[in-house]
Amino acid sequence: MPQYLQLCINPGSTSTKISVFENNELLIDESLSHSTAELAMFARIGEQYSFRRQVITAASHHRFSCCARL
Repeated sequence: MPQYLQLCINPGSTSTKISVFENNELLIDESLSHSTAELAMFARIGEQYSFRRQVITAASHHRFSCCARL
């Protein structure tokens, strides 16, 4: 049976929720909080892309060693 990894990202108003699944098994379920000051510099959520990507990347290096193959 093939193995599938799926990264799910949910950008909310003050947090970014991320989950990682291997097939149907949940490996990671994290909520990364953002202060209103951090988000105040962005007029629209689409403008937050680089910021949130950087936060997710930093978190993945520190917290998600179980998914090194991502």
